[in-house]
Amino acid sequence: MDQDRSDIESAIGRDRAQIAETLEALERKADVRARVSDKVGEVRSRVKEHAPSGVQDSAQATARMIRERPSTFVALGLIVIGVVVGRVRTRGHS
Repeated sequence: MDQDRSDIESAIGRDRAQIAETLEALERKADVRARVSDKVGEVRSRVKEHAPSGVQDSAQATARMIRERPSTFVALGLIVIGVVVGRVRTRGHS
């Protein structure tokens, strides 16, 4: 009888360990923010590896300029949108 009880207790211990592993795996899958962040890091690393250094320098300089003067880039974006909308409208009336 003690052997049966010991076997049952060890089976319960194994089951608990499996359940804990399963819950941890589900938790990792459910953490979308962490998964997206990991994926962004992977893509960023791949881009940095394959992009020529001049492109990387230009991208960093552009990002720095946008951070320093965001209103300039918002205005530029609005101008571009206005030009595109104007062209689409004139094509539609021709």
